[in-house]
Amino acid sequence: MSAFQQYDVDNDSESSEQQPWIDWYCTLKGNEFFVRVEESFIVDSFNLTGLDSQFRYYNWALDTILDQTQRDKIPQDQLETVEEEAEQLFGLIHSRYVITQRGLEAVAQKYKRHHLGRCPRVLCNGQATLPVGLTPMLGLESVRLYCPRCDDIYASKSSRHIHIDGAFFGPTLPHLFLLAFPEHKPEPLNARYVPRVFGFRLHQHAYTQSYKYKLVAERIESKTTMLQTQLKQLTLSQGNTSADTVKQVIQDQTEEYKKLTALYLNLHQDTLELHSETLHHTPSTHHTNQMSIDYPSSSSEAEEEDEDDEEEVTPMYLDVDLNKVR
Repeated sequence: MSAFQQYDVDNDSESSEQQPWIDWYCTLKGNEFFVRVEESFIVDSFNLTGLDSQFRYYNWALDTILDQTQRDKIPQDQLETVEEEAEQLFGLIHSRYVITQRGLEAVAQKYKRHHLGRCPRVLCNGQATLPVGLTPMLGLESVRLYCPRCDDIYASKSSRHIHIDGAFFGPTLPHLFLLAFPEHKPEPLNARYVPRVFGFRLHQHAYTQSYKYKLVAERIESKTTMLQTQLKQLTLSQGNTSADTVKQVIQDQTEEYKKLTALYLNLHQDTLELHSETLHHTPSTHHTNQMSIDYPSSSSEAEEEDEDDEEEVTPMYLDVDLNKVR
């Protein structure tokens, strides 16, 4: 059933007067983020500047929004297109309305009641969000949720919002809203999640080190397999191979294996040093069940922690050239 058909059904079931199209559209499931746009804003042609060139059936779409359309005059083969353009036109008008003073006030009412979603991030504790579009262009991105506490954007949990175009809200709305109502801007988030293994904080280079460690180990295993294969082939062909040749091949492969072993041990030593450095920055007593969240007690403490982190960021370069292992 199309939106127009649903609109007709809803109004036929109403015992009172016909429900305005704008009110009906804003109450549809999935359209919770929309605010009611005043008709006085829509009838002002200045507010619609440039929109007429974006739609083929602009006049019919606008009349539909304002409940001025005579449905029987729209050809049946064009009705679905007019319906789609009416929704898109209203969305673009909505994006302009919500950045006006009255539009921001309407958004504030929904924001206070948490009708615009909540941040899915655990440490934000259900912070109220604001709808935002990544681009003002139609048909490129769905609406996203902006969290003013962690300053990040998220996709809505509701599958209905996937079909709501982000251009219906625009990239300006949440930030202009917080400038107009700075009292709704929450305190910045100081708490952050800290990865730990058995209670110990992971060094920031731990994953890179682990990857290099694994890469060298895999190459050593590959070289070892190749050495065993060559030795086996030489053993089977001893009758056609001189003793000096066999001896030379064995010496060459033995030297190669020694280099790989030294490479492995060197990397292993660097890993131990990295582990020691990690323990150096970790309290001597630890609990495996402690929470992996840091809460700086003050801004000065947070700054000191940032300075400590900067000291830990000193790059560690391995004395290993992986390109030489072939």
